Amino acid sequence: MVRVDLMVKQITNKIMNQIFRTLRFVWLALLPAVILLAACAPAMPPGAAETQAALVQALATARAQPPVATIAVPTATALPPDVVDMGGAELVKLSGEVRAGRSLLVQLDGGSQIVFSAGSVFSISEFGTDPAQAQTRIELTLGEVYVALKGGSLDVITPSGSASVSGSLLGITLVPGSTELVATCMEGVVKLQREGVEVTVPPGQRAAVSNESPAPAVGGAMAPGELAGWAVNVTASIQVMTTLVSAEQLVAMAGALPMGDARGAAALGTLVEQVSPDTLGLMVNALPATTLGTALQVLEARAPDNPKLAEMLAIVPEAKLGGIVEALAATPAGNAAAMSVVAQLPPERLAAAVGQMSPQGVGAMVGMLGAPERAATLKNLVAAVPEANMANVMVALAQDPARAEQAKALTAALPPERLLKALEVVSARPDAAAAFGNLTIVIPKEQLDLALASPGTQPGSMLGTALETIKNLVAPPVVAAPAAGDAPAAGGAPAAGGAPAVGAPPAQPVQPPKPGQAPAQPVQPVQPPKPGQAPAQPVQPVQPQPGPATAPPQFVGTASP
Repeated sequence: MVRVDLMVKQITNKIMNQIFRTLRFVWLALLPAVILLAACAPAMPPGAAETQAALVQALATARAQPPVATIAVPTATALPPDVVDMGGAELVKLSGEVRAGRSLLVQLDGGSQIVFSAGSVFSISEFGTDPAQAQTRIELTLGEVYVALKGGSLDVITPSGSASVSGSLLGITLVPGSTELVATCMEGVVKLQREGVEVTVPPGQRAAVSNESPAPAVGGAMAPGELAGWAVNVTASIQVMTTLVSAEQLVAMAGALPMGDARGAAALGTLVEQVSPDTLGLMVNALPATTLGTALQVLEARAPDNPKLAEMLAIVPEAKLGGIVEALAATPAGNAAAMSVVAQLPPERLAAAVGQMSPQGVGAMVGMLGAPERAATLKNLVAAVPEANMANVMVALAQDPARAEQAKALTAALPPERLLKALEVVSARPDAAAAFGNLTIVIPKEQLDLALASPGTQPGSMLGTALETIKNLVAPPVVAAPAAGDAPAAGGAPAAGGAPAVGAPPAQPVQPPKPGQAPAQPVQPVQPPKPGQAPAQPVQPVQPQPGPATAPPQFVGTASP
């Protein structure tokens, strides 16, 4: 057995040695070929290594910089632009594709900026260290680019044509799904060329060219969407617009701004700050309440005492005030602006705004004004809720467990007489029983005490019974236990010198007879039966039949979980 094991080990060692010798022979045979291929590889052109190193350093620096400051809005989904600083190198090249949902801001030496929109496919190169003489070339395969050139010259090459700009604002858009190229000029000298034909695009105008229409032609004023593209991508263009295009064009552009993009919201705020009072008046009348709310939110975020915020609030139509406040109160990001708006509105305009809001919107405002330092603003808000709406607001908030705290704050802030009026309205509702049951959870007991003490509350009325029932459900009355030795006698009669039995009806005093009327006969006690005689049957009391005029109001409250 031992001899067999030795033979196996010897055979295994011979096989492994043969494998190692074969692999070493193959490696030695291939080594010259590997050395030869490495020697024949082309060398990097002069300056390429430095250019590549400069670009890598620029990208690393850009990633290390903090994000570009933007105004946060509730509907913002787009991210701030990526930033690449290409200044300081004699020759820098950059190419790539901008990711979806992002934009790319390229900063050139001398302050020039180039912005590529999401989805753009491009390459860019800059020649020269003197910004005034630098030559920049962009090859745009897909997407759009906006250029704010501070010096030098720039050419944009596309599959459909080329454009050049010197010291001005140029926009180039390749229309998706077509061969059309659109060039827009906001300022300076912009030229569009194709096949030897060249046109100059005046400021505020657009020109187009395509395979179907190869001759470039100026097509008139920029469309609202094109103006909005400028405002979103090049903030400096907004000031140029205010002197270049009409007020009606500015209003249309404001309506085309993307409110789902933080840059669109910021552009709207900048536009509001820079337009004339007449143009601002056109804007607040034309734009929807949600858009106006976004503008107010941006203004408040920039400066809580922004004079444009007060100027805008003073001219907003009353029919839009409620929608503005409710839109701002719907999200935490808009709460500060909502409170600022409520605090600045005069009483009559605040009443108009609150009267348009849903119960949930009023509840949201009440919830955010719960801090002690905002008590005065909360008081003004509650006072602005119309009498006809207060009951609906209370019931809607009380029946929603998530808004119970808002309902408590609202009812606690109500003066007793207003609470009483609101409860009177609730008592007339078809669902009064369920509504009062929900209100038992949120109305403070001290408020009920004050409402019960009001002269308008009748003990026998529906409201009086409802208030008593709510009060008992909130804090049930305490029944005093009978003193020792005062146990009730059989049949519920009070013991000698003791109190009446719990649950026994109170003793009715004997009324004196009226003039000419016989005095009432005292009740004769039941005599015990004689021997062999059946006991007398007790007299059954007559049950009163409830009628319309005498029936006490019935109330059944059901507290919501």
